[in-house]
Amino acid sequence: MNGNSIVRSFIFIRHGETIANAMQIASGGDSESSLTEHGREQIYAAAGILKRIREIPDSIVCSMNGRSIESAEILSEMFGANITRDPLLNERKLGEWNKLHIKEVNPMMLAGETPRNGESRVEFKERFFRGLNQHHQLLLNHRTIVVGSRGTARLLLEKADKENAAFFPNGNLLRVSIANSNQFKLIDIEYLN
Repeated sequence: MNGNSIVRSFIFIRHGETIANAMQIASGGDSESSLTEHGREQIYAAAGILKRIREIPDSIVCSMNGRSIESAEILSEMFGANITRDPLLNERKLGEWNKLHIKEVNPMMLAGETPRNGESRVEFKERFFRGLNQHHQLLLNHRTIVVGSRGTARLLLEKADKENAAFFPNGNLLRVSIANSNQFKLIDIEYLN
């Protein structure tokens, strides 16, 4: 087996519950919402799972969204891992959909609509995977956690042809297997909780 056929993995975690999540209000990459106490507890619980399965990170990559940064800081405190923040990993910009009830936003998202003053799904997908590609060597060579959103989890799950990609809960974990190659190439995803 040559070096290019070796599969590596990283952990993806969805940020903890936010105030907007608890209120079922849309909050994209261009809107901030802090973690709730329950959201912080979700990240501590996820850290407990990582300890139990011996997935101790030395590196954490997250978006510039406050909820992802706060989640990453909790994990960094628990594991002593360095944090890299990258705006390419930000959640989808929802423009005028921000602050609307999820029941209003979900049908528009599923229909492939683009929010006014927001970002198209194609733009979001291209940006996110470009960001992962820029961190590819880090993902290959370090025990890394990527902290993201429901939208970024959805992109990963869809790329791996997994069902129920739209409903990935806060604080949940994925093991993302990638090829040891020059560019980001997703092989498979395993749910960890």
